[in-house]
Amino acid sequence: MSVTSAHMLIRPSGDHTSYSALIKDVMGGRWTSALQACIALNNFGVLVVFLDIIGDCLVGDASKPGIVTTALRGHASIPSIMLTRPVIMALVLVFFILPVSLQRNLNSMKFTSMYSVTYAALFVLTTIVLAVLYWAEGHNVPIRWLPAAGTNPIEMVAKIPAIMSAFICHYNIHPLMAELPHPPQRNMKKVVHYSLGLACALNILVGVCAVIMFGDDTKTDILENFGDKLEVPHAAVMLIVLRLGYVLSLICTFPVILLALRDSLLSMLPCVSGFKESDFGFYLSSVCILAAEYIVCLGVPDILDVITLMASTVTMVIGFTIPAAMTIQLAKGDVVVSLASSVMFWIGFAVGLVGLVVSCYNLSTGAQR
Repeated sequence: MSVTSAHMLIRPSGDHTSYSALIKDVMGGRWTSALQACIALNNFGVLVVFLDIIGDCLVGDASKPGIVTTALRGHASIPSIMLTRPVIMALVLVFFILPVSLQRNLNSMKFTSMYSVTYAALFVLTTIVLAVLYWAEGHNVPIRWLPAAGTNPIEMVAKIPAIMSAFICHYNIHPLMAELPHPPQRNMKKVVHYSLGLACALNILVGVCAVIMFGDDTKTDILENFGDKLEVPHAAVMLIVLRLGYVLSLICTFPVILLALRDSLLSMLPCVSGFKESDFGFYLSSVCILAAEYIVCLGVPDILDVITLMASTVTMVIGFTIPAAMTIQLAKGDVVVSLASSVMFWIGFAVGLVGLVVSCYNLSTGAQR
């Protein structure tokens, strides 16, 4: 579905340099405003999740300390306040995330994107090595290939938006097309296929390896599983490499997500149109957004709440509802295309609605996910 909806945006792209510009020409200002608000909410939530994961990996908590706290705790020369989550996250933001985030276009992000993929591959490779060593040591964990008896189908459907959120890259399609050699449409289709295919393969590999090691005890956030002690050779070192690779991958992904967030926020404020183009406006808006991310991250008790609510609403709108609605409007008279687009529209709407209702119910009742 993600590949299909991406193709829907590529075909009529023309000379548009942004997702919002295409929607404005085809569907008008109201749809554009809705799209920009959804992109802003989605990307803001994604970056909050990134920061929370980085905090978990570097700081952790009392029961499962992170990389930094494990390495530095107990040193008399380091005050205990310097090892708290707010301080370490502030240092990461200022000295790592802020410098790589001050890039104005996708072309300037090619090296950070390459590093991000490299670190993600390191994370996956470490996971595979751990799974192989775990299996070689004779830890045969029973693997269940089908849902447990009595599993609620509605709960299963509610998980789909969170899975789909890993394949939403639609707001970067048109800026990237503008920087590709001609013909951009053919090249962009290849980029979409390779990118989503690689993302799918990496997610499947990590999931399979986690199930091999932890079986039914595999948690929604598998980093929690990796916080436990594994009875494999050199497990401590490999767990540090795994967490560090994941942290570096997220840091290098920050600029791409922040670019669309910043552009959407400033485009929603016509009074700052000149401010948007100036160097001062660019740097000030970047700092303000990162500061807001930091404050929200420290105040969110559970990132799963952010993921489920965000994926069930704005992610489905960005990735499926708006592309399908646009294609329906462009395909007047083409029954086959209109029917296929309508099917995608209602599937996205129904899955998002089920996910939203279940997420709100779980939050209100305190149900475990």
